[in-house]
Amino acid sequence: MVIREDITIQSNYRATDNFENWLKKNKLVGISGVDTRQITQILREKGSINAVIVYKKNGKFNFKEIAKKLKNWKGIEGCDLT
Repeated sequence: MVIREDITIQSNYRATDNFENWLKKNKLVGISGVDTRQITQILREKGSINAVIVYKKNGKFNFKEIAKKLKNWKGIEGCDLT
C-alpha cells in the first residue's frame, strides 16, 4: 500500500481498529509520505515497472537476495486484489 499521508485515526464510525494494525494483522506492507502524483506521472509516461518495499527491524538487507526475488517474481496474474 502506497499512500501520500499517514493515516492517524479511523475515518468511519464502524471501524474497529486503526489502519496500521489492519496492515499488520493482514501481513501487508505500507509506506506513507510518498508523492503519489509523481508516481502516477512516471507510470503514465514510462509504464509500470517492478519495485519492492522491504522492511527489516535491524535495518540490514541482503540486496542481492532482494534483487533475485524481484527478478523471479511471477507478477500479479491470478492474484485476488480485491
